[in-house]
Amino acid sequence: MYLKVRYYLIKFKKANIIILKKLKKEDYLELKLYYLITLLSTLKKALKVVIIKKLGNLIKEYKLLPL
Repeated sequence: MYLKVRYYLIKFKKANIIILKKLKKEDYLELKLYYLITLLSTLKKALKVVIIKKLGNLIKEYKLLPL
């Protein structure tokens, strides 16, 4: 199971980056004249929540941590 989960988590680390020019600039050769907007995978976030909840239930069920 670890290998399957690890594979999916690595796969979901990809992001889409949108590059926008800042308005009214003369020379666009400098990187600071652009906005970078990162769009992360929503599926990654949802999968992470499911895994955390499942691990929490297993920890409670098998009393792996003293509470």
